[in-house]
Amino acid sequence: MQRQLSIFIFICLAILTGCKDHYTPKPHGYLRIDLPTDHQYCSTPEGLPFQLQYSKYAEWDTLKVSNKSRENTLWFNVYYPKYNARIHLSYIPIDHNLDSLVDESHRFVFEHTVRADGIEEAAFHYNEKNMHGIIFNLEGNTASNMEFLATDSTKHFLRGALYFMNTPNVDSLSPVINYIKEDIAYMVNNMEWTCQ
Repeated sequence: MQRQLSIFIFICLAILTGCKDHYTPKPHGYLRIDLPTDHQYCSTPEGLPFQLQYSKYAEWDTLKVSNKSRENTLWFNVYYPKYNARIHLSYIPIDHNLDSLVDESHRFVFEHTVRADGIEEAAFHYNEKNMHGIIFNLEGNTASNMEFLATDSTKHFLRGALYFMNTPNVDSLSPVINYIKEDIAYMVNNMEWTCQ
């Protein structure tokens, strides 16, 4: 009798526990990112060797960096506090060093080939503004998602790179990356040298 009762309890427990739904793990979710519905721009401070339009939703930050190898270099950040993103800008006056500056910019971009799924280059030329350069679009989980260089080939050289101050994850950051890439394209298309 004791044995039959044990078997009966075992069968009941097996039936009760065996009829549950199978657990399926849910995929990892990301926070919803609310982006502005429009792009609005403001101008850089006066007194710079260039003038550009940056997003009204970003902050302009002039950096004080001491670098004896590049004494005349100016560094700036266009900081998007809501998205923890920065467009790092470096202005370098040309002094018979254009080739090395362009080579260095290409080297910085192509250091990302380890993580990049692809790198697209698009040259631009605005002869009326004496503005020439390249925009690099980097695809994949790279540290920088877009970089550019602009020059007049004789006096001015400006380099920019978009960075997020967190682990790169193109899946979750894609809407913000695309939004800021539009800002960068506007920035480059409307940039001018203030002193010739």
